[in-house]
Amino acid sequence: MLRKILLGILLMPVAGLRAQTVYVLQPDTVQAAGLRILPFRSAGSGNAELLLEPVDANNELPLFSGGNDMPLARYQYLVLQVRHENLYSVIFHLRFYAKGDPDVPRLTARIGINPKLETNLIFPLSYLDAQHVFLPRFPRQLKGTVSGHRIGADEVEKITLSLEPFSSNDFAPVVMLGRCYLTGQLPEPLPGPGYYYVDSLGQWNEKLWPEKLSGIDEAKEKLSGLEKEFSLSAYPSSWSIYGGWKEMKFDRTGFFHTHFDGTRWWLVDPEGYAFLSIGMDCVNKEMATVYTGNEDLFRWVPDLSSGADEAVSMFRDKVMVNFLKANLIRCWGKEYPAKWSQLTRNMLKTWRFNTIGNWSDLAFARTAGIPYVIPMSGFPATARKVFRDFPDVFDTLFVTEARRFASQLQPYRDDPWMIGYFLANEPEWAFGNNNIALEMLAGDTLLVSRMALADWLREKYQGSLTEWNRQWNSQFRSFDEVKTVIMKRAPSGEAEKDLWEFSGVMVERLIGIVSEETKKADPHHLNLGLRYAWISSDLCYRAAKYFDVFSINGYRYPDPPPTDEISRRSGKPVLIGEFHFGATDRGLPATGIVGVAGQEDRGRAYSYYMEHGFARPEVVGIHYFQWLDQPITGRFDGENYNIGFLDVAFQPYRSLVRFAAESNEKIYRIAAWLEKPTGIKARPIPAIFY
Repeated sequence: MLRKILLGILLMPVAGLRAQTVYVLQPDTVQAAGLRILPFRSAGSGNAELLLEPVDANNELPLFSGGNDMPLARYQYLVLQVRHENLYSVIFHLRFYAKGDPDVPRLTARIGINPKLETNLIFPLSYLDAQHVFLPRFPRQLKGTVSGHRIGADEVEKITLSLEPFSSNDFAPVVMLGRCYLTGQLPEPLPGPGYYYVDSLGQWNEKLWPEKLSGIDEAKEKLSGLEKEFSLSAYPSSWSIYGGWKEMKFDRTGFFHTHFDGTRWWLVDPEGYAFLSIGMDCVNKEMATVYTGNEDLFRWVPDLSSGADEAVSMFRDKVMVNFLKANLIRCWGKEYPAKWSQLTRNMLKTWRFNTIGNWSDLAFARTAGIPYVIPMSGFPATARKVFRDFPDVFDTLFVTEARRFASQLQPYRDDPWMIGYFLANEPEWAFGNNNIALEMLAGDTLLVSRMALADWLREKYQGSLTEWNRQWNSQFRSFDEVKTVIMKRAPSGEAEKDLWEFSGVMVERLIGIVSEETKKADPHHLNLGLRYAWISSDLCYRAAKYFDVFSINGYRYPDPPPTDEISRRSGKPVLIGEFHFGATDRGLPATGIVGVAGQEDRGRAYSYYMEHGFARPEVVGIHYFQWLDQPITGRFDGENYNIGFLDVAFQPYRSLVRFAAESNEKIYRIAAWLEKPTGIKARPIPAIFY
């Protein structure tokens, strides 16, 4: 019989770990739910392990439940030794429950692990403060994110593990769980896997699929064929030079602007033609993977003798390898930048994209003869943060930083090909329904915004401490006490309402000051907003008046999020900054945020989303994320999704591009309600993303 719980502080060698004091956890198999569990002892290590197989989507295995018995505060990391043999990645959820609240986790970490690769899954316990959304990368580990609210180490009652994906028809992963322990330092690297995980083209070595290339000679042959296939390109005769629609014309201003015709919102191109932004994100050749810490996974990496050493770079403190770029260099030599630009431009126009989207190669975008948008960089920050990436907006430094930030627009201000600019992307303060002012009071940082809150409360309650304390169910002796008080929970419903309202004041100041400065620096182009990840709270609508277009990233199946409500509440047209559909039937083990059954379904899903999206009168743009597949071992943050129009060898996914070209060309007729959108949906599968 499996023992229920074994806990202890031991001085012991753990595989891949220096001899040190660790706190070992034995999972509670008796209290597990939704899992088939078997004991297992691997031949290689001889360590006792558990085989875990979900039988329900709501599966959960307690790693620890014991309240005061676990000294989390004495350690830096929670480590799980894991591996699995599935042909798709597995998502590990670590859930942290607070004392007195055993049913709903206070904080959850979501971490991806690649197939067929023993991995130390590492969670830094400092991230329990919920001040960061994205976890650091560790060797072999893929992307990790944190959601929920801060929880102190002394508040943790229970830690559990859950697994995804699960579907009785498609996915029933089997996972091997080895040692689970707390430690004060990072474990040593694991032994090499004994084979090369990535081949010389950057493809997944362990899997075969129909379009997989055999080597660089075949890659050269395929690229030569693409150059011939896409030697010429042009938009349809009914489209303007900018990709606008010649059958509908409005005022000509020489720059892109918005127009509401009484029924529908439109963008208008510089010549005055109706324009809808059919966009592609990340049109570049920069798709590198982390080499540092993963050196034993690669069959080949570029060096000086290969002539492709330009494909090796540094990102922060890590060496990165860009196999896509290495492949292009080996195929085209020194001509690769010009050849890539020409081929990419022709592909985009042939497939009827009229916008080069966010995070694209701006040197290419400015010379491609295709409208483009830009992501602004270096959003105004202050030394001390209110919450996550939310700056101290009442600090005078914030205004100075906003002016500096806006100055980056000056080189673009007279370019008619530029549609507009995104102020930021998916701000972390908006990940979740977060009362920002309450989060500010939960910390001990001295902030000018705390002083502003004290003044705001003094004004609201007309200087009456008695009334303020009555409404807040508090015993403050001065309004100034709010400048230093630590408050993790609102003491009353009225206090929570006040703090939500002041959160709105801060958001309005955040967006208002920045938007006023950008409009001064560049009065010609559209302010496209913040590209919210989703509408997490009403705070996302505060200060929408400063935007020309309200942008949101819209990962949904089968069509975009409720843009009618967004437009009604913001008073603006809507642009979807990102969406995608991925599958696991080719060379990558993860689908991205929305999954479908295969490549043909990716095409059907694209058509349904685009056609139904542009049939809505408030939608003026939809941009697909992204041009290229991500690397099998993960990009800088660990994403490795099959979401590209092209793979690592720069080969297009033919089914996807066929559907895309057909739908993109008829978008204007659908938007004008001259043609109905498709009724054919793709087959969805559980999404694999981290």
